Amino acid sequence: MWKVLEKILHSVNQKPMTRRGIVSAVYSLFDPLGFIAAYVMKAKLLLQILSRKRLGWDDPLDEADKGQWKHWLDDLPKLQEIQVDRCFKPKEFGEVKEVQ
Repeated sequence: MWKVLEKILHSVNQKPMTRRGIVSAVYSLFDPLGFIAAYVMKAKLLLQILSRKRLGWDDPLDEADKGQWKHWLDDLPKLQEIQVDRCFKPKEFGEVKEVQ
């Protein structure tokens, strides 16, 4: 997981802070089960705001939007702390007699 985050951060740092760069970074996160949907939603809301401002794909962000984007990027390494157990059986469930 950490190698993936490093690659994303490296990729983002190589691109200018534009709407196109944000879209590229946000949609490079693969989350088919939606475990990080709340985190990704913050960046998607920023993209929505930029769209409403009619910012072009390659136009630079203003300072307020840059701050919001940098804050999102600062939280990116925290994704490595997310852990999901493979078994969702409650501890007090009892003995398992059959597994499929």
